[in-house]
Amino acid sequence: MKAIKKFLIIASIISTLIGIISFVIWFIFLLDDLDLIDLEDATTSVNTGNSIDLTISDAEIEDLLTMSEQEVWQGLTGGLLSARPSEVLPENAGQITEAVTSQLETITVPTWAWENEGDTTNLNKVTKNREIQVNRFLAKLWTAFFTDLYNTDPNFVIAEGYLGGYRLDGTGVGQIGYKSAHTYGAAIDINAYEAGNPYGSQQPYTKEEWEALPENHVKYQTIYIDSPIVQIAHKYTLLWGGEWNGTTKDIMHFSFVCDGKTREERLQLFAN
Repeated sequence: MKAIKKFLIIASIISTLIGIISFVIWFIFLLDDLDLIDLEDATTSVNTGNSIDLTISDAEIEDLLTMSEQEVWQGLTGGLLSARPSEVLPENAGQITEAVTSQLETITVPTWAWENEGDTTNLNKVTKNREIQVNRFLAKLWTAFFTDLYNTDPNFVIAEGYLGGYRLDGTGVGQIGYKSAHTYGAAIDINAYEAGNPYGSQQPYTKEEWEALPENHVKYQTIYIDSPIVQIAHKYTLLWGGEWNGTTKDIMHFSFVCDGKTREERLQLFAN
């Protein structure tokens, strides 16, 4: 009889605790409905304190990172080139294009996307696998880069239609054609121009400036100085266009070659 009485007392206490917890949850949602608190902001708050794992665990990628400039260019072009062309439109442009296109590969990478692209104040995110065309020589590296970004920074979102890799750059006035890393599938652009990261005279934001931006989609698509994506890029010896010398910046852009730094210089800059 005493055991039954004790059991009933314990059951009553547990039932009371469950009731209290249920009331607290209901009350929180009530405050949210009355706009006295914002649960959405609470669940999408910025966490830029994630530590970046700088360890390269894949031997193949580690070997790639330590290759010389000559070895990398040979790898990108199937042995055709041993250095970046000095001309926008070299005499062997057709051969270069043929060599590069023969080793293009479409990779699928995980990214964070917006639940509703049309509502720029809705900061709810979803996982989305995206395809990007790169040089097969660097396919494993690019896959590792995007996987690291996805796992490390769930606040960074790639807007729909704003992820680009290989393209044959133009050779007209102001264009760099066969001197561009994109022409070799060795560069990517993320969230270009109106999506947050322009090319031109605009300088990249500092972390403090970025934190002060309005709470909308563009903020979480913007690449800023020493942001997680930049730190991850350095892990893979990728040069960010926001770090270019001079006043012109390409804030959307990350490259494995070209852009004023040799492979040897990148290793010195970004050595882990």
